[in-house]
Amino acid sequence: MWWIYIVIGVAFLLILIFKCVSYSSKRKRTIEMDFKGIFKRYSTLTIQKVNDGRKVIYYSQGPMNIKYDPSNFDLYRNTLIEIPWYVMNEKKTNKFGRGRLVFYIILLVIFSILFVLSAVGIILNTFCPEAIEFLNTETFSFINEYGFTYYFATGALACVLLTILFICLNRAYARLFVYYMPSYLTAINNETYYKTMQPIYVKLN
Repeated sequence: MWWIYIVIGVAFLLILIFKCVSYSSKRKRTIEMDFKGIFKRYSTLTIQKVNDGRKVIYYSQGPMNIKYDPSNFDLYRNTLIEIPWYVMNEKKTNKFGRGRLVFYIILLVIFSILFVLSAVGIILNTFCPEAIEFLNTETFSFINEYGFTYYFATGALACVLLTILFICLNRAYARLFVYYMPSYLTAINNETYYKTMQPIYVKLN
């Protein structure tokens, strides 16, 4: 059954490489400010009142700009304007990645139990086989054959190591998420402000 070790090793390396590449890609995209939608979901949307700095541009049928008035305070705008404003919410931010973390911890507990049981079974079967004679019955023979074996323990250990890696990467990205939250919110709010302060176009008959 030596080929099972090869299968376990190949699967371990493939999952390891895939997870590391995935983390590296997410980290790079986060640094490059490519996840604004995600950061919006973990912040709180508020409304801010700011001075209305929009310009008023009149145009004719041309269309051609015939007047540019940067200080016009007529009926086309008010002195204050409301704009959406995203602020940091610590409760939401602290929940980022928590669901996956709980899932990984559950998997870690399961795989750890399987590894410990397999290791104990191997030790007993090697040094004290009479302690697990009940497993030689017809009902539990498959456990003795497939459960308490070196390759089963190896597979469980590989899963434990991978799950620990997943937990470490999960926490590392959560810290990165919190670190970049202020930068993202600043960029998002600046974009919102820019869109809100676009000039007002007034068509002249």
